[in-house]
Amino acid sequence: MIGPVIAASLGPGPVLRRGGNWAGWSGLPPDRLAGRLTECLRALPAPCSAGVGAQAADLSGMEESLLGAEAAALVSPAGVVARADRLGPARLLAALPAGVLRAQARVILGPLLAVDREGTLLETLAAVLDEGGASRAADRLGVHRNTVTTRLDRIRAAGFDVDDPATRLALHLACHVLR
Repeated sequence: MIGPVIAASLGPGPVLRRGGNWAGWSGLPPDRLAGRLTECLRALPAPCSAGVGAQAADLSGMEESLLGAEAAALVSPAGVVARADRLGPARLLAALPAGVLRAQARVILGPLLAVDREGTLLETLAAVLDEGGASRAADRLGVHRNTVTTRLDRIRAAGFDVDDPATRLALHLACHVLR
């Protein structure tokens, strides 16, 4: 049942089983393909995720495109279509076992998770790291900048030096893993 639904979304081109997943090829531009696959995911009876690889000019680029699409699907939550060219560090993380990554992310973020019952500090940390600063994070979260800086103070109080580049990288990766 899944194969025909995917095939209808992709248009002409093969759709086949690849391990426990489905893979297909399409000549659609990545944005249009992602839109069609988003509609496809809504039509499926069970929650699924999908990934779109880079557009390949010829057969020699197909393997890289497929690997990118698989990586995108692995790190994408159910119901979401992720594009490989927009994954950032998540593309590297997709190469590692998900269970191991989640366990390590929980260890790294453990002190924060222990004091963040509602998840607002984790959401704020992820927004600050994704957006590059408190002002843009505030815009993304729909809160005042002072709210973000107050939350950052609480994150620092939990033992995180968000100004240290190595710590920021570890926190950023851990936030990506737990999304």
